[in-house]
Amino acid sequence: RETAVQELAQTLTLIPKDNYIILKYICQFLREVGQHESTNKMSLMSLGTVFSYNFIRHIDNENNQLFLLTADLGQNLIYMLLKYYMQVFIH
Repeated sequence: RETAVQELAQTLTLIPKDNYIILKYICQFLREVGQHESTNKMSLMSLGTVFSYNFIRHIDNENNQLFLLTADLGQNLIYMLLKYYMQVFIH
């Protein structure tokens, strides 16, 4: 897990600075939402499910089967961004 978090942090350095700043801000907000799970019933994994499609889009927008096959990857990616926020967003 530690290696995956480090690789994710390294990969985020490859996206444009403006995109990084916006992603960091949104993840910070969603992390706060997840911290109130007992009130709003939204766990970090649930937030990953809801927001993964909006964060990650495939080049082939018309291929619904591709989206269905990779939906869990997007969900887990958002979960990792939220759960390991402090280790991932180091800049």
